[in-house]
Amino acid sequence: MAPTAPTATGSKQPQRIPLWLGFAAGFAIVFLGALLTINMAYMASSGDGVIGCKLWKYYAVEVPRLFSVRALGPASGGETAVFVTIAEHIAISLVGGVIGLAFAGWFNRD
Repeated sequence: MAPTAPTATGSKQPQRIPLWLGFAAGFAIVFLGALLTINMAYMASSGDGVIGCKLWKYYAVEVPRLFSVRALGPASGGETAVFVTIAEHIAISLVGGVIGLAFAGWFNRD
């Protein structure tokens, strides 16, 4: 006689979190958290001072500068810093995504 599956009428399957959702949630939490909490500094466009700001403001100021014409001087030459900052921001967000993925996998274990 072959074993049969239980046929209880009130049994529910445990809720499962899709792995991609765990990764996306972890990535988004770290990405947004970094935008709102990390402090950065950039050179004023006139070159006469350094201005401190949050990461989102740094992106708002420096990314448009990549596509504008600038005169040479103390405020020029920081283009690579923007790319390095973006790469680091994405890298720490990927770590957050992997942690979220691990959490979703742990939650879904049998």
